[in-house]
Amino acid sequence: MFTSNSFAELSASIAPSVMQTYIVVMILPVVLCKMFRKETRWPGYHYRGVHMKLNDKDWHCFTLSQFDRNTGEWELEKAPVYQIVD
Repeated sequence: MFTSNSFAELSASIAPSVMQTYIVVMILPVVLCKMFRKETRWPGYHYRGVHMKLNDKDWHCFTLSQFDRNTGEWELEKAPVYQIVD
């Protein structure tokens, strides 16, 4: 069973450089994509208190992110969703 103590032990065993890499590679893109979207997408995937309504016209899409190692900047863009099953 995974408890809060085992999580604390696991966290303490992870080297800081590994944790920093994890934050940049996994967490930062998720947060940036959430900030990029101007809507709330239920069930809570993209909750925005300032944009509480679903906006399928503009935001029924995927959000893509790409990191440029040379400039250190992120590029965010929308990609269409293709409905293949009715």
